Amino acid sequence: MRAGVASTRIQSFDPSNLACRFAGEVKDFRIGDWIPEKEARHMDRFIHLGLVAAIQAVQDSGLPTGEALGGELATRIGVNIGRASADCR
Repeated sequence: MRAGVASTRIQSFDPSNLACRFAGEVKDFRIGDWIPEKEARHMDRFIHLGLVAAIQAVQDSGLPTGEALGGELATRIGVNIGRASADCR
């Protein structure tokens, strides 16, 4: 299991009406470490997690960003995002 993710009984909501009551939950996640809290209030948690995953993926890729990302390279990079789950709160 990766650091920060634990497979345990679900704590973030009441899973009593679900057949499965354990999951991998991200503990001690603070979106304010990544974007302003005021912006984050307009988004659900799954958006927070996806946004930070995308930020980390770009950082890990070593691709240039901002002003360093120029012309042709900028037109050759894309992102595909999909979601196949519902908010359980």
